[in-house]
Amino acid sequence: MPLLTPSGGFGLSRRDFLTELSRVGGTALMMAGMSALGFGIEARAAEPPKLGAGGAGKHVVVLGAGMAGLTSAYELSNAGYEVTILEARDRVGGRSWTARRGTVAQELGGERQVCDFDEGAYFNPGPWRIPYSHYGYLYYLRRFGVPVELFNNDNDHSFIRVDKASGPLAGQPLRKQAVTADMMGYAAEMLAKQVRQGALDAEFSPDDKALFLEFLRTEGYLTANDFKYIGTDGRGPAAYPGAGLEAGAPSQPYRLSDLLSSETWRVLRSVTELDQPRTMFQPTGGMDQLPLAFVRNLKAPIRLGC
Repeated sequence: MPLLTPSGGFGLSRRDFLTELSRVGGTALMMAGMSALGFGIEARAAEPPKLGAGGAGKHVVVLGAGMAGLTSAYELSNAGYEVTILEARDRVGGRSWTARRGTVAQELGGERQVCDFDEGAYFNPGPWRIPYSHYGYLYYLRRFGVPVELFNNDNDHSFIRVDKASGPLAGQPLRKQAVTADMMGYAAEMLAKQVRQGALDAEFSPDDKALFLEFLRTEGYLTANDFKYIGTDGRGPAAYPGAGLEAGAPSQPYRLSDLLSSETWRVLRSVTELDQPRTMFQPTGGMDQLPLAFVRNLKAPIRLGC
């Protein structure tokens, strides 16, 4: 049967359908509906689509000077459109901005905050790192020559501390590399014992069994003959050396039961998620560097405070 649209006519336009989706389930449901209709914003292209040169004599108003607005204005201007950007804030970049000494932020409740960092220090209040899969963002960084630097999400030499855990290691700062080495070593030892005892014979051919045991031995740093975990240099020394020729005192692994009760293992993951790889990128000097590069390369005027 025909559907009645909000305007009173029959049939349901895609715009009306998406509007109703957003009313029912918010932006998440609306975005899912857009993807189902082929209007999704997911982008894996290495560069933006070519718009051609059909914009002569046409004027476009872009609402917002965030990353989407700046990108749209830049590409439309290059296609020959006359473009004007209207931005409500007193800056460009939208959520992608950087606070430095003198930056003023006005809260919704009226509170006014002024950044008083030392010169050269900055903070990104919005997004502050770029995964390798953000091809579009990285494309414009390259196009405008914006330098980037590495941002490391994971550091094996950092400390893990769980105050509310139990056992002798509770509340102690433990090096992540030591926790990782010991947990993987003990897990590999226990699994190796099961394989050697034939508990998993149904899963392995003799050749598979030998190769899998070798994997466990190398992965867990187990001893060659009895597949025991007794520690590894990779877990770090007992005392870290300074400059010089000394390698540092060797360390002994934590007891498995102490590690389990410390709950430091909760931070360990075999792999990272797509949008949180261990190594990411950030524009050198702050996330506002790409919006500012757009402004330098834009032909379109930007009206702030609109």
